[in-house]
Amino acid sequence: LRYVQTHGLPARGFNSYNWGGYLIWHWAPGRAVYVDGRPDMYGDRFMDTYISAYNGNPFWRTLLSVNHLCYVLVEPGTGIDRALASEHAWHLAYHDLRSVLYLTVPSPRGCHRCGRHAPRNATPRHREGAGADRAGSDADPVPLRLPARAAS
Repeated sequence: LRYVQTHGLPARGFNSYNWGGYLIWHWAPGRAVYVDGRPDMYGDRFMDTYISAYNGNPFWRTLLSVNHLCYVLVEPGTGIDRALASEHAWHLAYHDLRSVLYLTVPSPRGCHRCGRHAPRNATPRHREGAGADRAGSDADPVPLRLPARAAS
């Protein structure tokens, strides 16, 4: 959270289910989370889609794009962490033993997903061996139709 307070963060992102409640506690009402520990509120289809993306299923690209998600905040070693580690459109902005934060790499005109610029003072960082064990296809699947998410 210190990194976010110092550098800022795009408005929309993908977060770990395990941290949703914690993030709501610290971010509300100024920022929403993608998912939290109330799976009944989201429904089975949404949760199945979330879990597949979290585990690194190749359609994670479409999920992030369709939902205009500009950051990913999850635990190290997750499937989506391994997938993002070798993606040129994403960079590792922060990491520690408990978390990794990826941000989209903006063009000079801003993020291609949301149109906003990169967070202030953000500089890409890289971990040793990041992405070395990446698995999955580079092909994007048909866009997902996800249910609208209720405001938190």
